[in-house]
Amino acid sequence: MKRLIYILIFISLLSCTVAKRDKNRLVSSHENLLKFNMSLIHTLSSNPTSEDIHPSKLPYCVKYKLGTKELIYLSTNHTSDVQSKTHKAIDFILKEFKPSEVIVEIPPFQENPSDSMLKRCDLEEKCVEGLYAYKKSKILGIDVTGGEPQHIEVLKNSLELGISEREMMFFYTYRGVASWRQGDADRAYDPDNPRKEIESYIKNNKKRLGLLNIKFDYNDFVSIYENNMNAVFNYKNSRYYDIAPYKDGHYIQKLSVIVDKTREETILEKTEELINRSSKVFIIYGSGHFLKHRPVLKEAFKYENVISL
Repeated sequence: MKRLIYILIFISLLSCTVAKRDKNRLVSSHENLLKFNMSLIHTLSSNPTSEDIHPSKLPYCVKYKLGTKELIYLSTNHTSDVQSKTHKAIDFILKEFKPSEVIVEIPPFQENPSDSMLKRCDLEEKCVEGLYAYKKSKILGIDVTGGEPQHIEVLKNSLELGISEREMMFFYTYRGVASWRQGDADRAYDPDNPRKEIESYIKNNKKRLGLLNIKFDYNDFVSIYENNMNAVFNYKNSRYYDIAPYKDGHYIQKLSVIVDKTREETILEKTEELINRSSKVFIIYGSGHFLKHRPVLKEAFKYENVISL
């Protein structure tokens, strides 16, 4: 009988020890999770401060590390030249860093980018760096995802922050027009029929944003531009700079600050999720995004090292 009692006591003590050990493991695991402070996202200014300017020419590469978690961030100036320093840096990082996850800047998609999007990328001749990194990662068998939020999510959050549905339609459409003058000179685009092209943007944006019943046409687009920018609309005068999210900028730039909030938080949320799951992540995004993300990453990782390319 005594022996049975001793056995039961021993089993009870052993169970308590195991339970305590498992609890400690759980606490330790939880403590090792990175948590990004989204309130530290930097808002750009049209009057640049030191936080608005890169300390080096683009592309600019930074490595963050905390324990076993490693993040390489390649900050770029958008280019489709596959012989560029940016594209060579992507090849180098994929080969040497061997990430388990890659995050790229390409338009939002559900599971895989559309065929029409992928056809824009020729790995041997001309391919913007986001699609280039996407295709290269797929070839190497590396998990790759886009960092962009879905349009409906952006609309919902932006409406809550004070933008109207018509302003969202205008901004999304103008963003398409501004992209005609984006990045390097060989990407400048002069459509045969600018009005028809803009009307197609409006039609597609109604679908993207779920605003099929809204009254908004080409004349509304031009009217909002001219009433708020105090200038006659001419697509040749549009610049990608016009959609920069500057808190003290002109009308379109201030709209961009609001729309941009959901975008930046989503990119960082995906980065946080992947770094906690996979420990080794490579992200390729435009330089403006990096400037906004940098304070968040420096605070979370405590370690930052600039990599010479």
